[in-house]
Amino acid sequence: MKVHTRPVPWTKRRSYIGCMKRIELTWLVVASFTLAVVSAGCSRNNPANRIGAMNDTRIKQLANLYMAHQIRNGSNGPKDEASFKAFIQNGMSPERLQMMRVDPAKVDDLFVSERDGQPFVIKFGQSGGVMSKLAVVFEKEGQGGKRQVVHERTGRRGR
Repeated sequence: MKVHTRPVPWTKRRSYIGCMKRIELTWLVVASFTLAVVSAGCSRNNPANRIGAMNDTRIKQLANLYMAHQIRNGSNGPKDEASFKAFIQNGMSPERLQMMRVDPAKVDDLFVSERDGQPFVIKFGQSGGVMSKLAVVFEKEGQGGKRQVVHERTGRRGR
């Protein structure tokens, strides 16, 4: 059997080397893109970011704090405003308050609506469970003829 060997011309060797460099560069770009997507996705799914997004207004913060009080106290809501404020300042960890975007030094501000500047109406002493739909926090006047109302466990609704 006769084997013919021919030297590869310089141009073909060069294109082979160039092709390998392009493949390496492609893998580098793909790996960088994948890393960027994964790290962006992880920061977006960070629990602190999600909790902060669920507490972007004072009425949502109050409602979630009310529910936290119920969870820790056998489904019973705070008996009055003073006990609710004490729970927020002393019963919640600073880390959780920070995730909820609540400043413990400005608890009094939480009880005033950003929309109408009036104190929220809060139904204290409400007992509720997982399926309860009691309105626990709502605006006194609202804006544009609509008041924000927060029901336990179901979130915010306009009225």
